[in-house]
Amino acid sequence: MSARGIGLAGFWMLAATTALARDANGLLDRIVTPNSGVPALALDGGNFEAACRDRASLALVSGDIRVVLDCAWRAEGGLQKALCSIPPGTEPGMYALEGGGDVNTRAVFVYRSFPGTYAVAHLTDPHVGSNAHTRPAAAILGDIVAHANASGAAFVAVTGDLTEHGTAEEFKEFIGAMEACDLPSFVTPGTNDRGTAGDRVYEQFFGPPEYAFRFGEDGYLAFDTSRTAPTDDLGPEAGIIERLRRDIKSARWQAGLTYRYTPAMGMRAQLALFVDTPLDFLLFGSLHRENATDEVIIPWGHTLALTGPAALDGGLRYIDVKPGRPFPRATEIVAPVE
Repeated sequence: MSARGIGLAGFWMLAATTALARDANGLLDRIVTPNSGVPALALDGGNFEAACRDRASLALVSGDIRVVLDCAWRAEGGLQKALCSIPPGTEPGMYALEGGGDVNTRAVFVYRSFPGTYAVAHLTDPHVGSNAHTRPAAAILGDIVAHANASGAAFVAVTGDLTEHGTAEEFKEFIGAMEACDLPSFVTPGTNDRGTAGDRVYEQFFGPPEYAFRFGEDGYLAFDTSRTAPTDDLGPEAGIIERLRRDIKSARWQAGLTYRYTPAMGMRAQLALFVDTPLDFLLFGSLHRENATDEVIIPWGHTLALTGPAALDGGLRYIDVKPGRPFPRATEIVAPVE
């Protein structure tokens, strides 16, 4: 299928006139999820969940196509949650989600079927707003996105330090660079995304940092290690992670997406993630380098741990996911930095 779907020229005109489909400041408005950093993946005739601040009629939008969704609503956690049914015959592709005057671009991807073998484009630490190189970090990220678009990968995972200073302006710049991505892109926060005052700017742009999603037979768990000191446990997040793990329990492969991993992490968290019901593989960031051979397997079990060079330095890695053990390709430097 074409990830761009149909009516792309009209779609980008829509995006351009809706401030990246958020409020005037680029923040999430009525529709919290799905959004461009936590999209929904669904089959034609299937369903997905949306979280909104209040109820509204929801529709998928691509160019001049508008697909009205049948939604079953419930109140949960201070939000209105909607189980949205996609009408059979909906054209596969990338859609904005519209509701009550609010629009989230790159929010929903519709498929005829999911492949059993596919690649994940893993990039980490783009540090948008950094002046480390001659080229702006957002321009480097734009080149990496173009490489991922041409790669045939199924989706992109961005594991933390999306920004250099965690400011609203940098998050808007990051979102702008990612708007060129044809693929679903899933993000997690890094320490730099928390700014200097412990604020929750990240959540205002992408919603809760803990979530799970399915890509066909496989399940992915995003969890937040940006606030947690490496020697601490995950704290209240542990209960959220356990609930999300149940959502992907039946998956062929269970994978984690997070900012950092170290053997010095709290043992309670490590037992939950890597021993009692171990993740099959973990994609993480923070090191700005490919992890060494003796760092590839989590010490307490068999979880494959993978990171790579920073996107800020032009790097990314593809992971081939298939019926056998997921296979990481060599890391690549695909974007010039000077």
